[in-house]
Amino acid sequence: KAKDLGVISEALMNIAIEIPLGFLLSIVMNHEHKLSHTILFGFSVSLSVESIQWITKTGWFETQDLMNNTIGVLIGYVLYRWIVKGRK
Repeated sequence: KAKDLGVISEALMNIAIEIPLGFLLSIVMNHEHKLSHTILFGFSVSLSVESIQWITKTGWFETQDLMNNTIGVLIGYVLYRWIVKGRK
């Protein structure tokens, strides 16, 4: 059970780390920004980080991290859009 909590907390941490990226990307790209761009950009950043970890042997290349990080970027995008709609 402690192992399960560790896995869950790691997944939530990977998601939370990328939420600001999705939010800030939405601010920077503003009206030209699309959901597909967010997903692609978030995945690309995560893939780059995971690849660097693998190449430099400073961490593990984990596909679960790729998915969780991309979900975090997506949540940041959704939060930004929700806040912007609330102001109009």
